[in-house]
Amino acid sequence: MTQEIDLADFLRVATDDELFHKMRELEAKSEKEGLEEVEALVDLTATEIENRFPGQSLAPYVRWKQDRLL
Repeated sequence: MTQEIDLADFLRVATDDELFHKMRELEAKSEKEGLEEVEALVDLTATEIENRFPGQSLAPYVRWKQDRLL
């Protein structure tokens, strides 16, 4: 529960770039440790992305990731 509260506090003040970095970090962690371990944190972060970009789902995050690969 503490991780969710800490993350929620972070998300309130994070820039979009910081938010996307956090989502990438959580994705990498879920690949290494398994989604069950970080699922609530991924869900919380995804919800924040969707709230900041209404109607776009996770498209802004996907574009951000693609831009980093180029």
